Amino acid sequence: KSLGAAANLSSRLSTIVHNNHLANSFTAFTKGYKDTGLWGMYVVTENKDQIDDFVHFLQKEWARLSTTVTASEVERAKQQVRASLLLSLDNTNAVAQDIGSQVLASGKRFTPEELKALINKVSADTVHKTAKQYIWDQELAVVGQGPVECLTDYLRVRGFMAYNR
Repeated sequence: KSLGAAANLSSRLSTIVHNNHLANSFTAFTKGYKDTGLWGMYVVTENKDQIDDFVHFLQKEWARLSTTVTASEVERAKQQVRASLLLSLDNTNAVAQDIGSQVLASGKRFTPEELKALINKVSADTVHKTAKQYIWDQELAVVGQGPVECLTDYLRVRGFMAYNR
């Protein structure tokens, strides 16, 4: 909401959220470990009457990952990941956190060259296959805090995870 360029960001979801005033802010998060992980979306909104709309468009984008995400979108995302990895290591605390996260996720710390090679290996096909395996028709958790009377019903959210393609 406060980001002046929100309507012009590369994310389809950002444009939809901005144009329809669906949320004040939202961000994706991921926490990976060797044998499991947590992935999702954190949303803050004052517009409780349109939470259902936000959830709908979010899940539509999640479903699109397994079907129609394009090579140019994947390339743009890879560039953003590479840039954020480099820019986030600007102090010793960030470096220590990066080392800890990499060791928990993979058992070792990757060199910048190894990370770049791993990121470069990702393709639209990789995204499609991964989304089909880990997102499509999978269980999920929905958590709300504050006035949640308009939060989308769990069974409806779960049902949409197996949306007819």
